Amino acid sequence: MNTAMELVYYPCLRWLYSSATFLWLSVLLHLLLGSSTVYGQEEDDEYLDAPPANRFLRRGYARATVLGNHVYIDGGEVSQLINGEPQPGHNPADPNNSTLSIDISYSWTASTVKIKATPKKGPVALSDQALWNDVTGTAFYIYGGRALNTESTNNITKDGIWKFLFDGEGRGTWAYERPSNPQFLKKLNLTDKAAVATLHDVAPDGVAFVIGGTTSIDVDPDSNNTSSATDPNHGYGAPIPGMVSYDMRRRDFSRVNTPFGTFVDGRAHFVPQFGSNGVLLVLGGELGGGVSDFNNITFYDPKSGDWRWQKTMGDAPTERKSFCMVGVASQAGIYELFLFGGSNRDLGNLYNDTYILSLPGFVWLKADTHSVEPRNNHDCVVIGKRQMLVLVEDWYKDRNLSDLPWSSGEVKRMFVKNPILFNAVPSSTATTNTNPAKSPTATTGPNSTTSDDEHSSASNAGPVAGGVIGGVAILGALAGLTYYIWRRRSRPSPLEKESDQSGASEDSPSLERMNELSADGQITELYVLPGELASNNEAWELDSSSRPRELDACAPSRGVGRD
Repeated sequence: MNTAMELVYYPCLRWLYSSATFLWLSVLLHLLLGSSTVYGQEEDDEYLDAPPANRFLRRGYARATVLGNHVYIDGGEVSQLINGEPQPGHNPADPNNSTLSIDISYSWTASTVKIKATPKKGPVALSDQALWNDVTGTAFYIYGGRALNTESTNNITKDGIWKFLFDGEGRGTWAYERPSNPQFLKKLNLTDKAAVATLHDVAPDGVAFVIGGTTSIDVDPDSNNTSSATDPNHGYGAPIPGMVSYDMRRRDFSRVNTPFGTFVDGRAHFVPQFGSNGVLLVLGGELGGGVSDFNNITFYDPKSGDWRWQKTMGDAPTERKSFCMVGVASQAGIYELFLFGGSNRDLGNLYNDTYILSLPGFVWLKADTHSVEPRNNHDCVVIGKRQMLVLVEDWYKDRNLSDLPWSSGEVKRMFVKNPILFNAVPSSTATTNTNPAKSPTATTGPNSTTSDDEHSSASNAGPVAGGVIGGVAILGALAGLTYYIWRRRSRPSPLEKESDQSGASEDSPSLERMNELSADGQITELYVLPGELASNNEAWELDSSSRPRELDACAPSRGVGRD
């Protein structure tokens, strides 16, 4: 595809979770934002960080965030045509030496979107770096990342951290921030392919966590690097265990041990409204050398320092890494994580599907939509109140996207599926809703999932005459409870079934050292109104001509031992 920046635009999904059903309120809508305009005049023989549509080939390994009314894109690599040929005399891709931005305060289409390019003055061009916003939402930091050439590698510094201050107009300046403990920073291993999450809600000053990743000479040339081993499975980088935290007010680095060893190419997200301190969730990636599944979600309590895990339900994603993920909170007290794309080297798969993790139920749902081509090593952000913007590589290969009419039937056939609008709150402005709104009466549809709670009876019928009928009711309840427990323990998860069929590797790490979610009520299931009894069921009254019979009080008891 020929485009200066390809952006896939998803309105986020909103789901309501109850013990019996998942209620679909909206579907994915894909919009293409392809043809870009860069300020200034360009020649066909210039290498540009934001090439025009007719010269663009691909962009990868970049990181994105939202500051004010702009999406900022930093780092990564870009490929383009020079005089009609792909990268003549160059590597297959060149580093992006500018900080790019897109204005989201006004409407634009694929043919009118404009990308501003601000040349970097200070930090070197990096790929797969950790990027996070400060607590004010007016700046972002970068940590680690991989240099593409020797000149950039030689300019990597390790006595401070780079910070971009935006000007509100799509540009900004870079500043070098020195920590209060620079000697501690020098002893750390800078990494790429790490997961990152920030705590703004429970830590008003802002704390960022950078989890795992790999290091190599292209990432950390410092002589204090203590990790000399390399792993060809990670681009000849050495996986680094543990988690690095940075307190943005104190400008203080620290290190936290993790119970799962190394963690590469996964994602992390902080959910503020669950638990007294919020929870930091770690998903996917490679844990201890094996690709992690999504049947158990690992999470971290930032206040207590405890690592725990929680089993999930529903249609979990296939094991993968290098996906992108965003989070959105709704007014109903639900929080959803949206996972898109990714890859699995062991299975030789690239993915173009989308999954949603609904919290606090820890339930996976697979969206009934997908992109045309699979994606990995991409990034995505939440814009507005209900959109997920995905920065991806070329996917529309049949023709030039800049020549594709926005109103054409081809776009509608490929991307629009019964859009239903709704209101959602971005995670940056989410607040805990202690009084969830009443959910509408749920209706089971083709995408609904029935939970195991349906198999346990909770009848509140009136007293039943006679001890015989009462005894039968008790036996029935015990039988139902026994079946419920047996079914919960014996039912294989979707991933276990898939693993049995595909012969997937069983070298995923054990999480037995972690504690399962405590039952203290900090994370609770969303309350929903009880369902109405079905109107097509007839009620039967007990035959009044039949008298219940009591046991004869004078009769001796059987089965009672005598002294």
